[in-house]
Amino acid sequence: MYRGQLKDGSFIAIRCLKIKRNHSTQHFMSHVQLLSKLRHHHLVSALGHCFGYYLDDSSVSRVFLVFEYAPNGTLRSWISVCSRSPSYLAEKHISQKLTWAQRIAAATGVAKGVQFLQTGIVPGLFSNNLKITEILLDQNLAAKISSYNLPLLAEYMGKLLASVIADDASRNSVVDPVIKSSCSNKSLKTMMDICCRCLHEDPLDRPSIEDVLWHLQFARQVQDGSPISPILSRLKLTIKQ
Repeated sequence: MYRGQLKDGSFIAIRCLKIKRNHSTQHFMSHVQLLSKLRHHHLVSALGHCFGYYLDDSSVSRVFLVFEYAPNGTLRSWISVCSRSPSYLAEKHISQKLTWAQRIAAATGVAKGVQFLQTGIVPGLFSNNLKITEILLDQNLAAKISSYNLPLLAEYMGKLLASVIADDASRNSVVDPVIKSSCSNKSLKTMMDICCRCLHEDPLDRPSIEDVLWHLQFARQVQDGSPISPILSRLKLTIKQ
């Protein structure tokens, strides 16, 4: 990923994808054209694209995708202790973690973006293996999905929610100490419940994105700032890789 600047001073993000020689680009072209038409507050907008060609046969060698620039880098860099260094796409050093209210807002934004990808266009365009490193934050810390081209499994939404609640979802982690004094029992329990349901071993028992979104909005409504109980703060989230 590269950062560029237009003549008007605005910044853009540029992604370069290499295309194998003699590889058919018809389906890929249709996909790129669809991406360029998608507009949603919680999706990183595709602004344009251009192609590079092999000199000997004029076939496409690479494509450059131009995206909306998110100046605050990745959601992970605002949550994880392991990622306190500034993102290569962020304009400034990140000096503090997100509050509980900001984390709920970010998770809700991601869910709204996924819901749009699943229901707002035909045929549906989804996001698989949704990673916290692929969620970017704009100038207002609004969450935007930056990768959305494969089917979504509820399990990946659960892993993202676990990362929002804990410090690092790649290991057994207690609730992030930063949020212990700023979130209510009911709000945290609601988030934990829907997170665990997303991670259920039986895919048939996992919630729909509408169910996830409802619970996130409810968690936001019941957040009153009262401290969480010691029992909840000691709970661990076990995420299978």
